[in-house]
Amino acid sequence: MSSQAQVLIVDDNRQTALALQKNLRVEGYEADVAASAAEALELLQGNDYAAVVADLRMPQMSGIELCEHVRQRSPETEVIILTAYGTINSAVEAVKKGAI
Repeated sequence: MSSQAQVLIVDDNRQTALALQKNLRVEGYEADVAASAAEALELLQGNDYAAVVADLRMPQMSGIELCEHVRQRSPETEVIILTAYGTINSAVEAVKKGAI
């Protein structure tokens, strides 16, 4: 078993997800990538992630909705929401749902 923290990156923009994955690996983290919230939920069933980094705006399920699911299934997993389109309201909503 690895001593590195595992991070799950969830972003429908593959280039963004892979760039973040590369940067996290350079910093010593294990990082998996999911292209959708549905794919992320599948990966969460079989893995113990220390953190989930999710895009706010994704098709079918937003990062905030994903955050709710993650917090219900795994309260100890931290969720970080990233976006290029942030607002005060979306930030407050994300924090209320358990994101950091």
